[in-house]
Amino acid sequence: MVVLFEWESKEVFEGFSNDPQVKETMQSSGTLPPEFTFLEKIGEFPA
Repeated sequence: MVVLFEWESKEVFEGFSNDPQVKETMQSSGTLPPEFTFLEKIGEFPA
């Protein structure tokens, strides 16, 4: 499964992904460690 999220910045994303409470919650729920890939927006299609 691939899920895309949009974050304010790479630093905000890294703060989330490195948060010990987030890791603890994922472990206690039985969630497998996710694989994160950071994609940078390079443009948008006109609406």
